[in-house]
Amino acid sequence: MMTLPVRFPKSMMEAIEAIRADRMDAPEKAQVIRELVAEALQARAKQKT
Repeated sequence: MMTLPVRFPKSMMEAIEAIRADRMDAPEKAQVIRELVAEALQARAKQKT
């Protein structure tokens, strides 16, 4: 897996923290971000078909 330093606006980090708080498995922030990116990429791929 590659490392990618990235900055997010405060509002996005608050949204990520809210997702973490709602989850029973208490994932790390990085895991939530990976899941959100994967969902966005899948949705985009579906739009192109």
